[in-house]
Amino acid sequence: MRLRTRRSALSLAAPVLAITAALAHAEAPTPHGLPPRARPLFERLALADAAATAVVDTVSPGRLGLRDGQSLYGEVPRAFEIKRAPSAPPPVAEGDTVLAFLRGARSPYVLVDAPHEIIILSGARDGQATVDAVRRWSAAASDADQRRALLFDCLDSSDTSLQRDALLTLIDPGNGFLPFSDALLESEVARAAAPEATPARRRSAAILATASKAGATALTRALASATAPTPPEVVFVALQAAARYELDTTKPLVLAALSDPNAATRAAALRSLGSLLEDPDVRERIAGLAAGDPEPSVQAAAKRLGVRESRRIPTRP
Repeated sequence: MRLRTRRSALSLAAPVLAITAALAHAEAPTPHGLPPRARPLFERLALADAAATAVVDTVSPGRLGLRDGQSLYGEVPRAFEIKRAPSAPPPVAEGDTVLAFLRGARSPYVLVDAPHEIIILSGARDGQATVDAVRRWSAAASDADQRRALLFDCLDSSDTSLQRDALLTLIDPGNGFLPFSDALLESEVARAAAPEATPARRRSAAILATASKAGATALTRALASATAPTPPEVVFVALQAAARYELDTTKPLVLAALSDPNAATRAAALRSLGSLLEDPDVRERIAGLAAGDPEPSVQAAAKRLGVRESRRIPTRP
């Protein structure tokens, strides 16, 4: 299976764009002036003719010399060179161990990666996880089931970059993993609602579950009835999906989130009200937050929605 193929499932594009927006919202923004985020690991690997780990031996204006090469994909000699542009040099130094995605049939190769995408393994706590993922992805060749299994294993990795890369690869319609099966959606809904799972894994499960309306419906119901605290980033993903699909299961989750003891969850609910802003029960809950939420930022957000401390919201008879 090739990545970045022509997208035939155009009907999946809009939901996935919204999912990606939710993913981006939960990540720390890239400060102005810094390089953009790296493309997913597996996307870059798909563009490579070979991949290898190696130690930077020499750094010169037009070349990087590398030694102790270990091929992960394709055939790479133990010692080889990489062309480098003096105007945009990769941020490596002699002695660094790097994971290089290479273009070309022989040395000197060209790097697939932009300078900010270079993976330096020297001292990296989870570098071996990335190396193993590249090796497994390459060995799976065109076996979609094996590659899907690898991506889900990466979601459970302690390497946050690998988690992100796996998630983005799974939800990109061009990669052929969508639509997800009913069994997979059910499993991810359960994982998103499981208090024993890590917050990061619960968020990725919520994003995967909301790739379909059925999954989003099941997720909002599961979270609305949860007895254990739900991470605010998971609530945000669910509320965004509920609004996107116009689910009739949205209100119970919104009311639960607006009453959550976690201020970040209440804030996430206030950002995801949509048409429920006009619902009397929701407006009454917002009025309470505006009148005296213990978190100043939440109280201010409630007030900005047009609810003032002195305003009384009449209840229905």
